[in-house]
Amino acid sequence: MKKLTYIFFKKKESKQPKKEAKKPKKKSKNKLFIKIKKIFSHKKSKPMSRRKKAFYTSLVVLVIVSLLVYTGIFPFYKCDTDQCLEDALAKCRPISYEKLQNSNLYIYKIYRSFSKECRVKVTLERMAIGSDLDLINLLEGKTMMCQIPRNEPEAIKKLNYCTGPLKEGLQQVLIQRVYGLLIKDIPEILEKM
Repeated sequence: MKKLTYIFFKKKESKQPKKEAKKPKKKSKNKLFIKIKKIFSHKKSKPMSRRKKAFYTSLVVLVIVSLLVYTGIFPFYKCDTDQCLEDALAKCRPISYEKLQNSNLYIYKIYRSFSKECRVKVTLERMAIGSDLDLINLLEGKTMMCQIPRNEPEAIKKLNYCTGPLKEGLQQVLIQRVYGLLIKDIPEILEKM
């Protein structure tokens, strides 16, 4: 009976090797490293209260929205006069301006830029009533991007600072009109010679 109880209650030896005694860690002489290690250690900290979470979340959202507004990705301020457009070009302030010129509706959008040039998007939104159908198909709804120097706000009227389908369409119309005038005047020029 002694043997049976001895077999059943005998301590089983573990097959795992015995753990060696822990070696003391060497202290780093660099105090900054120790401080950084304490900051990033995985100790459980107290959970943040709801107020703090709401505050930090609203702070992050506010910073993101202000960056979007500052860079011009967000809503534009609306201008009503040509003077407002020129002032915004000089300061490169994001604005939107609708201009009715020769019964054509143009929309100017200035995007914020940190360089010496302002980015301006010009869109011919609607052509004048009664315009030629070919002109409407060629120009209406087209845009061009312009890089206007800040010190020359009047340069918005020049096409040499712009690129895009609207500029190409305007140049094509100009070439067609000049060609038409030349063809019309050739007989008179030949008679004078």
